[in-house]
Amino acid sequence: MKHKAYTLPKLATKAKPGLFNPDGMLFYDVWLDTQREWDRTCRAYEANPGSFFNAWTYLNDHPIYWRLMDGRRPIPGVVDQAAVLFEDIDGADVNQALKDDLRDGVARLEACAGGRSLYKGPRRHARNLETGCGFAMGSIDITVARVNPADGRVSDDPALNTQVEFWFETGEWPWDRDGVQYHNWRLDGRAPTYEEAVIKLAKRVRKWYGNDRAKCEPEYSARKAARRAGDRRGTEAAA
Repeated sequence: MKHKAYTLPKLATKAKPGLFNPDGMLFYDVWLDTQREWDRTCRAYEANPGSFFNAWTYLNDHPIYWRLMDGRRPIPGVVDQAAVLFEDIDGADVNQALKDDLRDGVARLEACAGGRSLYKGPRRHARNLETGCGFAMGSIDITVARVNPADGRVSDDPALNTQVEFWFETGEWPWDRDGVQYHNWRLDGRAPTYEEAVIKLAKRVRKWYGNDRAKCEPEYSARKAARRAGDRRGTEAAA
């Protein structure tokens, strides 16, 4: 399988130096590692697309499932637990820098619980990126079904449904905004085994999206509409 070139989104990586980020380069390094890992995953899959392991990893790590968190989703109980932890450690003989980081962390969690963003700065930042969301976050749905082998449909008579199949569907997540996952019906399909379903879906995802999220909805629709509008203006001018 020939390698498909791709372009990953641009993300900010600048961060204020701190105890766990002494040189301010933590998110730069994380984003760089993410890009390198995706390149390795792509090339391994393209070298052997029939491998179940390669197909599963390719799907799970694909950029169409990457998400940008906005830091306004407080986890129940986290603020209270963090506050108790800080109280326990505040009087202990602990490095002052660690205490300062804990105090800052509790303040940020409290701000989060109040509906304010945890961090100031752009949402398109490497600190907000969540990857590996294909199978891990339920973005890929593979369902077991029994059908009538005579026509491949689910019969009203259960006794006729003797053939087991694995039905799959998926789609990308929004990028710069919150929202539900988009269902791309063009990728829907079925296979006789789970492994074959994963391999088949990986090929469809690559064929439709390539190795990035440049073709995603609604971003793709907006670019396509603008391109069509430009084509119309060019045609009208020529006439």
